[in-house]
Amino acid sequence: MKKLLLVSFSLFFFAFGVNAQSAGDYQTIGDVNFTLATNWQKYDGMAWGAAGTVPTSLDGVITIQSGHTATYNLPASGISLDQLIIKGTMIYAPTAAAGIMTIADGTGDDITIESNGILRQSTTATSTFPAITTGAKIKVKTNGMIESTNSGGSSINWASDVVAAT
Repeated sequence: MKKLLLVSFSLFFFAFGVNAQSAGDYQTIGDVNFTLATNWQKYDGMAWGAAGTVPTSLDGVITIQSGHTATYNLPASGISLDQLIIKGTMIYAPTAAAGIMTIADGTGDDITIESNGILRQSTTATSTFPAITTGAKIKVKTNGMIESTNSGGSSINWASDVVAAT
């Protein structure tokens, strides 16, 4: 009976997965500026600690936690992201001098917007949309949202779909 329970328990976690962190993963520590290293924690395989660097597509999973807002508006040079999970809000509002954010095509979904997560993009005549690498995928889960607004006042909202570059 104990073996049956152990096997059943193991199969449950194998089938449904365990949301565990891996060494090299990043998470927000509150409402942050995306491009400042002091706003992030990095998992070293044992515990979360001060990141020391800004996450990029070369790192593990990057998570904007529920209730947190990460704003991308200050970098002088661009940043490449992959395995970005948005549980809270990410605001992409680059200034004219800011570098472009690139969504890289790496392992799995390149951006996942969880339920109640928001990717908010605000552009002006002097800013640009993120660059999406061919093959990169943005997955929007039920009740997740992409909001896009330009300086002219119009907006586009996508929800519950997958956006992919071809």
